[in-house]
Amino acid sequence: VGFSQGSHLQAEFDLTPFVQEGQNTLVAKVLKWCAGSYMEDQDFFRYNGIFRDVYLLSREKNHLHDIEIKANCSAITCSAPEYTVYDAAGQVADLTNPILWNAEKPYLYTVKLTRGGEVLTFKTGLREIRISDQYELLINGQSVKLHGVNHHDTSKFRGWCQSLEEQKQDLLLMKQLNINCVRTSHYPPTPGFME
Repeated sequence: VGFSQGSHLQAEFDLTPFVQEGQNTLVAKVLKWCAGSYMEDQDFFRYNGIFRDVYLLSREKNHLHDIEIKANCSAITCSAPEYTVYDAAGQVADLTNPILWNAEKPYLYTVKLTRGGEVLTFKTGLREIRISDQYELLINGQSVKLHGVNHHDTSKFRGWCQSLEEQKQDLLLMKQLNINCVRTSHYPPTPGFME
């Protein structure tokens, strides 16, 4: 059905032409090496296997896809035809005087998309990022100095398959050490880490 070489990248395969009514068998073959292995051979431990979520998804023909959500300091817009923005209390948001996101108070709005019985929700914050005349990074008009670290998905029990609890522990430790930016080293992070 498909083949992917990016061990940390999302891969999606359409199984529709291959399934039949009744019982079906799905087989995933994991290769230890591929051309992508050499691109990924950087400064972290090498592991084998599947270490990101795998799932089957059944969706309507005209399902939501390729959604773009944009936020600035005064508005949230979405490319989906039907969406609603909610505040942190779950009420329909009034963005005439929005609460802005920052690292100390990470206020998030919820964008709820609906189409053909499908419902998707995404969290987003409103903020303004710009550079001052003195070359300072300004977030919502406030000067911010970046104190950052690299992060690798590493579990002492499961290698690259870090649990959500382990990811949360890493992030809480970073906050305790006044870290305010993270470089998810060399590969896209898991969706849970971003959330």
